[in-house]
Amino acid sequence: MNLKHIPTQKLMPVTLFQWRQSCPDRESLRESLQTHGFLTPLGGFELNGQAFLFDGYERFALAQELNLPDIPVNILPIDLNRAFINRLALNTNDWTTLEISHILNAAKQIFTDQEIAFKIAPLLPIQSAHHIKNYLRFRELPLNIKNKYGGYALSVLMKFFDFEETELDTLSEFVTTLNFNQNKLGEILDLFFDLKRKEKKSLPALLGEFSDLLKGITESEKTEKLRHLLKMKRYPHFETKKQGWEQLKKSLQLPREISLETSPYFENATVTVNAKINNKEDLKKLEILLESMSWEKMLNFLNES
Repeated sequence: MNLKHIPTQKLMPVTLFQWRQSCPDRESLRESLQTHGFLTPLGGFELNGQAFLFDGYERFALAQELNLPDIPVNILPIDLNRAFINRLALNTNDWTTLEISHILNAAKQIFTDQEIAFKIAPLLPIQSAHHIKNYLRFRELPLNIKNKYGGYALSVLMKFFDFEETELDTLSEFVTTLNFNQNKLGEILDLFFDLKRKEKKSLPALLGEFSDLLKGITESEKTEKLRHLLKMKRYPHFETKKQGWEQLKKSLQLPREISLETSPYFENATVTVNAKINNKEDLKKLEILLESMSWEKMLNFLNES
């Protein structure tokens, strides 16, 4: 270890490596610095006599706030590219979608596309060039979406791109005023997209319609109310079908070990059978039961509009 105590004012952080959006343990880290000082050195490298920081940004920021005179830094014999890779390797905990988009955007400034695919992507980890492209595309979303939902899965956030580019600002203003968890955000986006196509309405018109329906609803109830209203509009026969389906299943008097499921909103006339089988006898009972069931009656029910 090449340990040096470098004056705080002379240590230069590489902004290219500042990817973390927040530090949840910042206050406890501050207390530790005030009480014990630096328990481990920061990571750095030197170039033309200048010491650069590539790991330990939160502690460096706190050292500045606390007016600490110098900082212990482990100076590694590496260049900018190697420091970038080391920074990733030293921070193996989960990165958010927003942070990964920042990392890849920074990497494009000093690495080739091939180097990003083979050296950077495996450290994140990203499994394909398609995902790299989508993480970079995520940066095109409005800032309020990135700030509020940047911690959600990329697969959910890419649903925003189902909409026209001209619709994104209006959509972002609407969804960022409500609080959705990851799954519900994806569900809401799918429902709005389906309704937009089904009713051949503009997205601003749909959003305005639902905004009016949510007036007078408390903030804590708005999210669930919106989901309910969207489902009722997208699948107008949902509640009636749900009640009928439950009655039909009850009439079959199925054993507790066997359950029947259909598509979430009865959009497809399919039935899934779930059964617990411990031995051949259970399997035989299931075969007999399935043969005796009125499948035609069930499928007719599911096909009814």
